[in-house]
Amino acid sequence: MVMALIKFESFGKRINKNNLFTYLIIILLLFTGLNLREQIFQLPFTTAMGESGSPPENGSTLQHWYIEADDEVHRLNEKISTVDITLNNTAIMYWENITAKIAGEIFIKSDAVFQITNCNLVLMGNLTINGLCNVINSTILVNCSTMGEYFISVEKGDGAQGGTIQLSGGALITGASSNLRIRILWVDPVSKFIVENGSFNFVGWNSKRSGILIESHDSVICNCSFLYCYNAVTFLGGTAAKIVDCEFIDCHYGLNLTNSSGNIIRNCLFFTNECGIFAENSNLNLITGSDFLSNSQDGIILKDYCNNNTIKNCLFDNNNKMGYILKIIQTTIMYISVHSKIITMV
Repeated sequence: MVMALIKFESFGKRINKNNLFTYLIIILLLFTGLNLREQIFQLPFTTAMGESGSPPENGSTLQHWYIEADDEVHRLNEKISTVDITLNNTAIMYWENITAKIAGEIFIKSDAVFQITNCNLVLMGNLTINGLCNVINSTILVNCSTMGEYFISVEKGDGAQGGTIQLSGGALITGASSNLRIRILWVDPVSKFIVENGSFNFVGWNSKRSGILIESHDSVICNCSFLYCYNAVTFLGGTAAKIVDCEFIDCHYGLNLTNSSGNIIRNCLFFTNECGIFAENSNLNLITGSDFLSNSQDGIILKDYCNNNTIKNCLFDNNNKMGYILKIIQTTIMYISVHSKIITMV
């Protein structure tokens, strides 16, 4: 098995007479349509180094693809099938109109940028984001072969800032099915989660901390849907999030607020979950203009030191236990302003 290194180099800087022949051979292979099996790619001004220092042989399997750039921008418009992909610091890569299966890990290091536009990607490995991952009108299927096999992690690397994941334009991150869910999408305290017009399906399984777990502050989640997740979104210590015009359907908990305060939840639908919102030790949250319908237990549960939360102009209908319920296990002073309509409580 040939171990390979793929490295971006800018044209005009490093091409010389000694390696010109190598470039011509690579270009010839790409345009003659030879079957390169696991390495189907079209890269501008690319060098490929195998274990012996020569280009990978025809039919060899690419083991790890390293992408480096000196503030250059590289575009890729062909299929990729490889094992591991690493965007090193300051690398910038755009994928547009790609359908691809990535049979391994993707690692976006600090200050690297990976923008995915109009793509359909199947990941068979973890996605770690220390830089920026911007997903626009694309689908990312995390194809676990067992329940909770793979995860997505947005966290601080060796740079000054944390990682950022952004979804827009109808982007979708999904597991394969209810039996093959993504383990977790975790956002650490110094990273960012910004989603406008995105969807998440089959994320999280059988754990209070699974699903989308956000420990950072000032998250933005607007016009999004969460289907068949465990806890769709858990804020663990994260504060001041805006969750607006979102749907939480067929999840365990739609929102789980733990030590999370100052959030605004507005114009959302919580439908056929086990519980719409579960909150503990969370204060000064505003829940307004939202519908809690046909949840199998409660619309909202506030538990343990949930102080000065406001529920306003909400609709509670056909929740099997209660529309909203206060479970006070320890002494607490609670102020709740409820201007809502409760149609039925079974």
